[in-house]
Amino acid sequence: MYENAAEVVEIKISFDSKIVGIPINELGPLLPKDFLIAVIQNRGRMTIATGSRILSPGDSIIVVTAPQHLTALEKVF
Repeated sequence: MYENAAEVVEIKISFDSKIVGIPINELGPLLPKDFLIAVIQNRGRMTIATGSRILSPGDSIIVVTAPQHLTALEKVF
């Protein structure tokens, strides 16, 4: 997207992820600045991500981010 300045990626939340149990609006220090969690899929239901939502192991998220952050994001999720 945008001449390779952004990518839309699906990420599955692992059971040992650093972000499990933390509300999305508190994840800022763990994530890049140019990162957006757009959609969350949980047990077959798709929802728009909100700040109060807590990610659970097994959730899949659709994110928009800069391509250079993909490797770092694998370590977080």
